Amino acid sequence: MLKGVCLAGVNDISSPKSGILNHEMDLPKATQRCPKNTTQIVMSHNPASIKEFLVDHPQELSRIHLILSGHTHAGQFYVVIPVVYWMLPYFYGLYEIPFGGQLMVTAGSLYQGPPMKMIGMSEVWILDLVGE
Repeated sequence: MLKGVCLAGVNDISSPKSGILNHEMDLPKATQRCPKNTTQIVMSHNPASIKEFLVDHPQELSRIHLILSGHTHAGQFYVVIPVVYWMLPYFYGLYEIPFGGQLMVTAGSLYQGPPMKMIGMSEVWILDLVGE
């Protein structure tokens, strides 16, 4: 809890492939200690996790106000943006998700693979949590 907001995080959607026992994305476990009538923010690296939450945990998803994600790098290279945009359910920016919550997908501040990033697409978010 921070300023009346419950912050939670889940393992990455690909965690079960790690071979580490009990290392999977578990939304109910991540939010189980959040009081029922508080604002809930969940950090989930890959925004594709929303699709799994919708199928496996719609009840928990209905209590989440905001999910913070990254993973996509907003395409990282101009030439791959159309492919990445087509392949990923959530690419970059702010999205409404079912049950009234929102998803924010950041481009991130670094890169993956080749040491380059599109001009103007490195970012660090600052969220100001205001208590009641």
